[in-house]
Amino acid sequence: MADGTNITDQPTQALVELGLTGLEAEAYAALLREASATGYRVAQMLGKPVANTYKALESLGLKGAVIVDDGENRLFRAVPPVEFLAAVKQRFVEKHEQAAKALAKLAPPAADDRLYRLQSREQVMQRCRAMLARCEYVAVMDLFPPVVFELLSDLEVAAARGVEVVVKAYRDIAVDGARVIVRPRGYEIVDAIPGSLLSLNVDGREHLLAMLADDGDRVHQAIWTGSAIIAYVLYNGLVNEVSQVAVMQELAGDGDRASLQARFESLRHLHPISSRGPVYQALLRHMGIATAADPSAPPGAEGVT
Repeated sequence: MADGTNITDQPTQALVELGLTGLEAEAYAALLREASATGYRVAQMLGKPVANTYKALESLGLKGAVIVDDGENRLFRAVPPVEFLAAVKQRFVEKHEQAAKALAKLAPPAADDRLYRLQSREQVMQRCRAMLARCEYVAVMDLFPPVVFELLSDLEVAAARGVEVVVKAYRDIAVDGARVIVRPRGYEIVDAIPGSLLSLNVDGREHLLAMLADDGDRVHQAIWTGSAIIAYVLYNGLVNEVSQVAVMQELAGDGDRASLQARFESLRHLHPISSRGPVYQALLRHMGIATAADPSAPPGAEGVT
């Protein structure tokens, strides 16, 4: 640590991760073990210089972690962890809101058609959650079981606010509000691939494709793009895969021609060209073409289909 403190125990390390310096964390932890103590006593307990310890205790007071007896001996007492952590959380929420307001004033970035590599599982899952949170119409995905479970609450929240969530899965799993289409004998694919597949497309506007390692935070490869053209093509691919698996399900259940046709028709609206839906409209807008279905279409655009 910059202040020379050696952080070794878990409680102290947790305090450092909340924003305390190493010496502040050790001083607070020491006071939790004592009813109260002078700064000199805390310095003795920690084996730290008295002047540095007093500075750390004064800083803890400003951060709401300790209170001070104004008597002659100036005894320091630790604020109970529940109370202190609640104050830390409140400050974080306030700073988060301030940052959000400040950043909202910045101009939105121009369209970015490049591909970006994500380097950790945490980064991949964070991007997935952000994509689902900003999805407006439809989210189509191909997910191995571990990924479905990890994103389960995010998928259900998206479905609950009206997003059509379509999951191509490899085992039976319930996702409230979503359409889950399970690939027959999907376990064979899961067992054969050393990792977890993740392919997520939202609104045909952005796509994340990743192969996650089975252990730890590693990824074999993960790519995200906000390219409307690439995302549109990949969206089509996912929808076609979902339709194929739906047909495979019917065939596995001895479905007849009528049931096959009905199953395919139930997914037709996902195909952008045939439905002329929001994914198709978004692609045209990206290409500078407005349509009659687009409320922002200029006069004379009615003939574009």
